[in-house]
Amino acid sequence: MKKTCLIFILALLLALITAGTALAKAVQPTGGEAAKFVGIWHGSDVVGAGYSDRWAFYPDGTYVFGENEMDSLKRTRYKQGTWSVSDGRLTLVTKRELIWEGGRIGEDPIYVSGKSIQGKKNVRKLLNPPTIETLPIRELPFDRERGLRMISIGAWYYWDYSGQPGIMDGYQEFLSDAGKNP
Repeated sequence: MKKTCLIFILALLLALITAGTALAKAVQPTGGEAAKFVGIWHGSDVVGAGYSDRWAFYPDGTYVFGENEMDSLKRTRYKQGTWSVSDGRLTLVTKRELIWEGGRIGEDPIYVSGKSIQGKKNVRKLLNPPTIETLPIRELPFDRERGLRMISIGAWYYWDYSGQPGIMDGYQEFLSDAGKNP
């Protein structure tokens, strides 16, 4: 019995050390290679009736991801956590999500799908443990037509909208509304 217990404790310690090492690597402050990605990035070269997917990468190593505002059926609306870049790989440690909880799908002509989740609540969801995701990231040639820097994250292109600070206002509003929840 003691031998089994000791093996279990050693296996648990090894797992914790491994997870801690991965997390420590993922939360390095930004600098060097990561510095060129600091800013606010929008998943379209123009803004129509709502914002597309957008990333805010801050110099302190934190990030916020905002889901496409015109996709009215995705429940996860924002993700927040830390980020780092090494060897062309973006590592995201997501610690919190802001989600739509409850409600029902109903007709809504405002959205492309013609439907939305109605009667939902804005809720903060703490992720314990946080999720760790790694994606390819690279700088793309300057978009001369739009006068904007570009990057790709995974298979998607993003344009530098750092000059549009209001692009992440929805996150602050959502966070404030969800403040009554954990």
